[in-house]
Amino acid sequence: MSERVAIILAAGEGKRMKSDLPKVLNPVGGRPMIHHVIENARTAGLDRQIVVVGFAREKVVEALRDHGVEFAIQEEQLGTGHAVEMAAPLLEAFDGEVAVLCGDVPLLTPGTLRALIRTLNDGECAAAVLTMRPDDPTGYGRIYRNASGGLDRIVEQRELPDGEAHPTEVNSGTYIFSWSSLKPLLARLDRNNDQGEYYLTDTIAMLRAEGKHVAAYLTDDAMEVSGVNSAEQLAAVDVAFRARQGKGDSAG
Repeated sequence: MSERVAIILAAGEGKRMKSDLPKVLNPVGGRPMIHHVIENARTAGLDRQIVVVGFAREKVVEALRDHGVEFAIQEEQLGTGHAVEMAAPLLEAFDGEVAVLCGDVPLLTPGTLRALIRTLNDGECAAAVLTMRPDDPTGYGRIYRNASGGLDRIVEQRELPDGEAHPTEVNSGTYIFSWSSLKPLLARLDRNNDQGEYYLTDTIAMLRAEGKHVAAYLTDDAMEVSGVNSAEQLAAVDVAFRARQGKGDSAG
């Protein structure tokens, strides 16, 4: 069985959180939300956890001092592709599978992560993307599948063609890759977009252009993959977490 690593993106400031804390240290269920992300990754069989830190990184490092994780530093927040590239030096001799997780998505269960891993392996794919169907897909990258049900491409909201119906299935921002397939693509990413950032999603199109298979796994619980970008969202995720705990369903 391949070794598996989680790269957890935790460099953001979270300006809309109305908090002095780095975003991933805001509490869910009475603990920093990133604690849940790390534990869920470990339970799912992701053997190593690399946390990409940036804003107020000293606080994040201190909060995770006893959690057995490794750290990569993203000095400037230049996008998801750039964040993953900052972790690459820790994976020089690695030849397994890499999951990319968001540090502000504490409800993602080990069960769903395991299903995403199975999707990658069963389809002999270079990557698998976790997807969802939210009540309102506005603002999300849309999932376009090919005739066989695999992932053809991800189209960002601002690039959706006018005058046609668009898919309601969207990208959750959680992925798993074959590292040998992903690693050479990171240096090819560019910032030729309106945000001036290196997008990890661009690697999906690169893999497809190389003729490699990419899968999409649809979770039926959009709340599970909800990110926290505001105080209101934090409150909603905290309520959902506590409700799950009350049902004895923390592991998934």
